[in-house]
Amino acid sequence: MADLATLSLAWLESPAYVELTTRQTAILAIVCDWPGDHTVRSLAQRLGVSKPVVTRALNSFGRLGLVKRVGDPDDRRVIFAVPTDAGRAARQAMRELAHG
Repeated sequence: MADLATLSLAWLESPAYVELTTRQTAILAIVCDWPGDHTVRSLAQRLGVSKPVVTRALNSFGRLGLVKRVGDPDDRRVIFAVPTDAGRAARQAMRELAHG
């Protein structure tokens, strides 16, 4: 497996490149790779951060078109983070770079 510097450079040169923070990359990996529903609360707990931190990351994702928010029809207070097709494609590109 390549070192972090090599992977970072490969990602920067990739046609699928999207500028993401480390936290955004982690959130994208969780919502794309881990089964189940991902609420703002569950993402915050999994990452060990506050809900507002996740909310800010989701705001950025919304502008980038990688992850969308979907409300729970049974509880308007609950918001799910769901990857878009573009988000899944970006995550797949990251996986391919990491695993060759």
